[in-house]
Amino acid sequence: MDFAIPVIGESSAIALLSGRARIAYLIANTGRVIVPAQRGQSVLPIAVGVSAMKWETLWISSRKDERFGGIRAMHPGLDIRLLFDFNRIVSSSPTAAIAFLKMADNSILRGFPAFFSLVAIWFSTDCKMRRARILAGLLAASLAVVLSVWLQHHLVTHVRPCADPALHLKTVNEQPIDAIPSAPRKIIYSFPSDTATFYFALAAIIFLESRAAGSIAFLWSAITVGVARVGIGWHYPSDVAGGLILGILSVYLFSQMRPVTNFFEQKLQQFEGRLYIVHALLFVFLADAFSLFAGTRAIILGLRAVLSGT
Repeated sequence: MDFAIPVIGESSAIALLSGRARIAYLIANTGRVIVPAQRGQSVLPIAVGVSAMKWETLWISSRKDERFGGIRAMHPGLDIRLLFDFNRIVSSSPTAAIAFLKMADNSILRGFPAFFSLVAIWFSTDCKMRRARILAGLLAASLAVVLSVWLQHHLVTHVRPCADPALHLKTVNEQPIDAIPSAPRKIIYSFPSDTATFYFALAAIIFLESRAAGSIAFLWSAITVGVARVGIGWHYPSDVAGGLILGILSVYLFSQMRPVTNFFEQKLQQFEGRLYIVHALLFVFLADAFSLFAGTRAIILGLRAVLSGT
């Protein structure tokens, strides 16, 4: 299929391409558009990238958008529009910027409702079935995080907004969003969000046991993990949506797998006289999960370095 786009020089076009379009240009094997050359202009092949997760064609105009101070997408999708809308809220005032940054980067602000509710529900009863469901849900949440990180490393989708200079995202006083020291840069691709995956999975675990507490956890996660991290520029809305679906779906599937819940129920029965061991292990797990398994990741990276001799 051919798409009509403005005829521009090759060097100018490449400079105008965003991170998504540049990735598409490199990896796409379908949908190639050849722009007929005019006098004094070179012929430029434009690739239309197709990924397994989404179909997206990005048209870029050379006009500067006064609203966003950068290259304006002629027909931006909902992903881009929401990103700019949330970023505009963040950059509206220093107070808003600080609030969004703290919500996005502070573990206490981000995780207190979910972890408090989870621990409260755990100790609210001695019901082994309830505790078995919680343990099955935590296993599902952990595996979902592992899958989300694997997808970020192996699924070519899009770079983080803060790593895409063509977007010109702003915080306060026209400061570029990628100037924030804590902005993550180790992982190029950001779909799906592992943070959103884990926190929405926790909210799903809580919701299965208490709809009121679960609804609060969902709402708070939507603000701190969704709106805040998108507004700061660490994720696209689609990254958060992907994490939400992955986290909730994983917990739901594991909650329906009777062998998994029966396994944990049997283990709780075996440790009935030594439940303090189970409580201690749960606290160690939640302590590491509070920082999104930073300790576990460091151990894995350290073992990999030792085994590889580097």
